[in-house]
Amino acid sequence: MGKQQTSSIPQLAGLFLSLLAVWIANPAYADVVNPTGQTLQSSTRVNRVEFDYTYTLTLHNTGAAVRNVIGTLTSSSPNTVVMDGAVVIATIGADSTATGTDSFTIRQNRSNLFNPADLHWSFTSEPDGSTNQAPAANAGADQTVFVGDSVILDGSTSSDVDGNALSFSWVLISVPADSAATLSGATSVNPTFTTDKPGNYVVQLIVNDGSVNSTPDSVMITATASLPVITVAAQDANAAEEGSNVGVFRLSRTGSTATSLAVSFSISGTATSGTDYQTIGSATFVAGQSTTDVTVTPIVDTTIEGAETVVLTLIDGTSYDLGAQVSATVTIADSDVIVTLTTPDAAASEVGLDPGTFTFARSGGAQTQSMYVYFTISGTAAINTDYAAS
Repeated sequence: MGKQQTSSIPQLAGLFLSLLAVWIANPAYADVVNPTGQTLQSSTRVNRVEFDYTYTLTLHNTGAAVRNVIGTLTSSSPNTVVMDGAVVIATIGADSTATGTDSFTIRQNRSNLFNPADLHWSFTSEPDGSTNQAPAANAGADQTVFVGDSVILDGSTSSDVDGNALSFSWVLISVPADSAATLSGATSVNPTFTTDKPGNYVVQLIVNDGSVNSTPDSVMITATASLPVITVAAQDANAAEEGSNVGVFRLSRTGSTATSLAVSFSISGTATSGTDYQTIGSATFVAGQSTTDVTVTPIVDTTIEGAETVVLTLIDGTSYDLGAQVSATVTIADSDVIVTLTTPDAAASEVGLDPGTFTFARSGGAQTQSMYVYFTISGTAAINTDYAAS
């Protein structure tokens, strides 16, 4: 094994633009294998303040040809965490530059200023002169997926400078607590497994050229919980003032029901809240519940207004996604007020001042509310001459 050298990363490129000049201006490392740059491959937001940054590394070899170059990245700061710090480059020719296909990942707490001096590289290599050189394993790029996704790993960029055929050996070396994930096809180029818990899954790859094992390389798969999908439908689309017949909107969610979930919505339509129906509250799924109902309770009145509508429209939120059906309508049928006129005493007489009587009766509507009824008077008798109305 060749000698080991240690040096510090000049800059986390792309994390803070103000540090770009630091990376370029820093002097080269005073040893045979020197980092000369890195290329940002991806950036992923982990939470409100933490981000994962994945890079490939470019090295320059100032000496004789070397092989099996292994770079190891460490951090001295709790604000900058190395998630995957192993980089392998199979060979670098004499006085040559090479960019590895392997990548490294750093998690930065962006509420704290990044300090390049917190990160350090150490490298090992072997002289490129033996008859059979060890192959180089490349477990592929880190991935971010949802819980329940099938993950396909890729060791196809593993290499052997002697051109020998490679065999593959993959091992899940770290999984989230209570995960039962297992590898399928662990000796193939592209094994698979299914994430079953949120968190990090670390898979290690060793390749063999028929004689010599490679140095292990690892890849990290980060699984996040997928958001539930919310839809709405009119479970009972027909409400009525008559008989206080309520209407019902039913909200449904897919995915995990392990926790409660509040959902936002707006109400519109031709009916008026507080006048035609009681004010509608909020919607919350309780833990273990995949549906929740929102009730429309009509208010009985004496106004003749015809059928009116209540429209519920879902509003997207940060803790859920919306499905195809985001709006539904409940129709409130009006309560018909019927007025009838009878003459319980239809025979009046001037003799003895015997009066006649008309009686108005109503049905339907709000019986506790006053109501005016309009009518006209006609006939051969003249008001205030032949009779007096009271």
